[in-house]
Formats: sequence, C-alpha cells, structure tokens
Amino acid sequence: MRVNLVRQLSLLVCACLLAACASLLESGVPPLSTYTLAPYLHSEPAADTLGGTLAIRVETGPGLDTNRLPTRAPQGVSSFISGARWPDYLPEMSASLLRDAVEHAGIYRRVIAAPIRATFDCLLDLRANEFHTRLGVAGPPESVELGFQGSLSCGEREVAVGLRHSEPVRGQGVTAVIAAHQVAFDALSRSLLHQLQQFLAEADADAGK
Repeated sequence: MRVNLVRQLSLLVCACLLAACASLLESGVPPLSTYTLAPYLHSEPAADTLGGTLAIRVETGPGLDTNRLPTRAPQGVSSFISGARWPDYLPEMSASLLRDAVEHAGIYRRVIAAPIRATFDCLLDLRANEFHTRLGVAGPPESVELGFQGSLSCGEREVAVGLRHSEPVRGQGVTAVIAAHQVAFDALSRSLLHQLQQFLAEADADAGK
C-alpha cells in the first residue's frame, strides 16, 4: 500500500512539473527577432572622386556595445526592447552601414574597415554616444535618438565630426521603432556625406593655393 502511495505521489509531482514547463513555454519571453537597417544609397554618385582610401572605425559609449535595442525612460532608467535584436553588435553594424553609404557616394576610391594595421589615406574615427529609443512617461516609445562624435583625419589635417538626429516613432510596435531608426540613420548618413565632401573640397582648395 505504501509503495503504491509513493508511486502515485511521484506521478502527481511529475505531472505538475510537466504542466509548469508547458505553462512557461506558452507564456515565457518570446524568442529574439532580428531586425536590420539598410544603408543610405540614395545619394547621387560624385562626378569626381576626390579622396583615396578612407578607413572607418566605430566605437560605442557605455551600454551600447550590444546587439539589443536599448531604451531610456524619463527617469533615466535603461533597458532593452523585448524580443528584438540587431544582426550584429552596434559598432560593427553601424560601421558597415556607413561604409556602404560612403562607398556608394563615390567620393573615395576605396572605403575599408579600420583594423589596427592597415594602409589608408584618411581615418573616420567615430564613437556612438546615443543609439536608443526614448520612452514616454506612460511607457510607449516616443522617439529614436542617434548620435555619433569623432574626427576625420587625413595626414596632418583633422576636423571634428558630429552626427545627431532625433526621429519621432510614428505608430506602435517594434516595426515602428525600427522604421524610426532607419529614418534617423539615413539622416546621419546624409550629414556624414555632406561633411566628408566639404572636408575634401576644402582640402582640394587649399592644395590649389
């Protein structure tokens, strides 16, 4: 009798554990979905290539070296958008997008990543200080904030580079947040291309004096 009772209790415990596991699978955290941004390829290719080889390096500020999508609440509390990630960590992803945009614009003969040892004429050295979704007081996303600071150096010539854009989130859900990221990154890319062209034009003018 006692053996049967123990066996019944064991079966009951196993059944409860299986039910609990099923409940966790049904109501647990959803799997991460990967979202991508496209490079800005809408600029008119330059009539004349002004630069040689441009190397691009991107680093990140605290909390941004991740493939998750950071959020920032009004109280300054940071978190991540549930169930969403980028295809790569932010430094690699943003550097790749910027390289594609600059290469398409055709203002440099060659655009490469910036390893420790490489031969290049100019170095674009950027640091991402902002790359997050700002939440409203009630919780829903309000805007996407992107910001990069750094420098462009070609030999002894160096200038500061600043890129920043705030884009409202129009709509609901993760897709609306991704769309705002795309618009914001396109704006940053346009600003960068303008600054690169201006830098090269000024360098060319100085060389002609």
